[in-house]
Amino acid sequence: MARRRRRSGRGVGGQIAAIVALAVVSLAVSSGLVYLYLDATSHHVAIDPDSLCPQTGITAQTIVLLDTTDALAQVTRSQVLNQLGDVVAELPRGGLLDIRVLNEDPGKTERLVHLCNPGDGADLDGLTANPDLAKKRWHDRFEVPVAKKLDAAVAGGEQSASPIMAALQQIAAEQLSKQDQRAIPTRIVVVSDMLEHTQFYSMFRDGLDYDGFVAKAGARYLTDFAGARVDLWLVQRDRPDIDPTALAGFWLRWIDAEHGTGTVSRLPGML
Repeated sequence: MARRRRRSGRGVGGQIAAIVALAVVSLAVSSGLVYLYLDATSHHVAIDPDSLCPQTGITAQTIVLLDTTDALAQVTRSQVLNQLGDVVAELPRGGLLDIRVLNEDPGKTERLVHLCNPGDGADLDGLTANPDLAKKRWHDRFEVPVAKKLDAAVAGGEQSASPIMAALQQIAAEQLSKQDQRAIPTRIVVVSDMLEHTQFYSMFRDGLDYDGFVAKAGARYLTDFAGARVDLWLVQRDRPDIDPTALAGFWLRWIDAEHGTGTVSRLPGML
């Protein structure tokens, strides 16, 4: 009987190819699992149960100062609420929203809201997270409370002083004096007629001469905005003695001198 020939090395090669293919599949599966794990953990940052802020630190901050020491016209209130709604919507996940109301006691603003945006779940993967639960938390704990506070805040009431500078000075000292605070994007929105009126300096009494202000009270109101964006939403008053262009110029000079980037926009309506 003739001796059978041994098969060529195709059998061994096939085994090697199968092993390699299996290794590739295993690597792909492992990589997918690692990706899913990293994606899930990146969206599951531990947050403070009260403020909803990430325990690893906030990602940005927007501080809103509402000057309601004088009433707002109805059209102005509507515009402010709509624009503030946009401000809230632009806040990134993990960003702090700090809303305060100016009162006549210099430097002592009333804090209405101090919450972080927990995210509405739109960026979550249903395989690794619960978008519906995230959206409910965002709606119940963030969207609704903020809207209610804003609606109540713009009602306003008469007060005898408007210490706008002292309030902004206090905000900067609290929110922009630490290194980690200065390193994150910061926006300050001021809704006000921007008519400073205190015993130390009053635009009604002392006018809008910036150099005169610096000589009289500049040292008292030294502030460091640390490069923050300061948006002034100018509420218009029926005051023919106050030139709105000069008023805007005064505040832009002050913000620039105190290391901020200022903008001014005039709101509709007048009282």
